[in-house]
Amino acid sequence: MVACLFGKDPNNPFKTPAESLTIDCNVLTRQDWRALAWLTQQLIGPFGCVEAVPVGGQEFAKALKPYIQSRSDVVLIAKDILITGESIEKQRNGRVAKGVVVFARSVPPSWVLPLFTITQPTVLPIREKQELAEVPCG
Repeated sequence: MVACLFGKDPNNPFKTPAESLTIDCNVLTRQDWRALAWLTQQLIGPFGCVEAVPVGGQEFAKALKPYIQSRSDVVLIAKDILITGESIEKQRNGRVAKGVVVFARSVPPSWVLPLFTITQPTVLPIREKQELAEVPCG
């Protein structure tokens, strides 16, 4: 069986498409993490150290370490998937910090940058999807 980043849990009790979507960051490769780290440093600016949120932030933080700049005193807290924000807030522990998550499943705290947000996807009615599919390219 092929491992996939995204899936749908048929036993998931949630009703919206966003809530039914599963995300498995364990399938991301070292190269994927490096690309996400590069994107993060481009968007977030300099940081002097990086911390991982336990259970889910370790690979991301490891990929971010090459971008540490010793002249910065900014603490960067990294996590793969933000669901409620509780674990990243716990890691912050009231300190001044910047946060980054690969996927946000809810609105993140203002100090956290989500690279991708999956909260309320736009879903077109089936009729409109069919009309769009029939439009020729170019």
